[in-house]
Amino acid sequence: MIDAEERKAIFLLHQKGIGMRKIALQLGISRNTVREILEHKGTMPDSVRSDKIRIETEILEQLYAECNGYAQRVHEKLVEEEGIQVKYSTLTRMLREKGISRPQKTRCDEVPDRPGVEMQHDTTVYYVPIAQKRTRVTASLLYMRYSKRRHLKFYRAFNRFKMKCFFHEGLMFWGYSAAQCIIDNTNLARLRGTGKNAVIVPEMEVFGKRYGFEFICHEKGHANRKGRKNRICPVWPETAVALKRLVESAPPDGHVFRSVRGNTLSRDGAAYILQKHMRRATGKLPALRRRHVTPHTMRHSCAVGMLQAGIDLTVIRDYLGHESIATTGRYTKTNLEMKRRVLENFWRRSGLTRTRDPRWRPPSDLFALLSSL
Repeated sequence: MIDAEERKAIFLLHQKGIGMRKIALQLGISRNTVREILEHKGTMPDSVRSDKIRIETEILEQLYAECNGYAQRVHEKLVEEEGIQVKYSTLTRMLREKGISRPQKTRCDEVPDRPGVEMQHDTTVYYVPIAQKRTRVTASLLYMRYSKRRHLKFYRAFNRFKMKCFFHEGLMFWGYSAAQCIIDNTNLARLRGTGKNAVIVPEMEVFGKRYGFEFICHEKGHANRKGRKNRICPVWPETAVALKRLVESAPPDGHVFRSVRGNTLSRDGAAYILQKHMRRATGKLPALRRRHVTPHTMRHSCAVGMLQAGIDLTVIRDYLGHESIATTGRYTKTNLEMKRRVLENFWRRSGLTRTRDPRWRPPSDLFALLSSL
């Protein structure tokens, strides 16, 4: 929202003869916003926000059960019998948020870590330049869940036979096999079905028994066994002081990061706090209005900054909590600053001199030709 001082400045600029288009372009706002400010002559509009409608969860659950799940009938009863004036769209949103009309999505399962009990296998497809051609490769990763010990290999083509060879190489090198191997619903080891209803290919089932483990597919759309991931990350001294203050003020059985109401700070709550500080920062840096900054943006910026500082990719992987270094390698593709440095180092070390081509200028008759078309 644009504050009163900026609204007044926009109005005065327009009074001096500057057009709406130029004002909108310089400030990074829409022309409709500038037009609305000029209509109010640079003053803040008087807007009165109606109080939020609050309906007890017990009433909604009771009416939803009486109406057999028909939200339209629930809306009619609220308006006619309960005297609650609520929009139908607001009612359906409440039913969804409270988990009445639609069950809320549960978080990933947190399976306790036990040494040597479980290992996981995953495959990821990447496209990398090989001999100046964009080539498709498959990364196959096998790792122990508790110790995070990894076995990684890349293949131009990955099939069932190569999957068995990959398992053989990894397990022979480790000299040990966990009792369970969690896999995604890939057709290399799965015959049909998903999750707990998955049927493993008999060939792969026999292969697993020979090495002392069984294949288990995780539920489709719910990548379980991903929770309880511990990350040890260094922090700045100022961050350590702030964290210590939060830990000391937190209740013994509560979370460290909490909302203003004392509840657990959610992902949306963290995004709201970030956006609040972004709005404050735009007062000094107006260009931030054009930026869409999220908590993941901060995480991405930190990783790219570490990469530019020369930090090893494996260290960044552990810092971000990635299971595979191939996932961390994606940051190298988007780092234009590092590409520029590579080119500068090439010209400096090769002893060659860069020749700059003269700027191309269109011939005088080109514009006449284009105008005649």
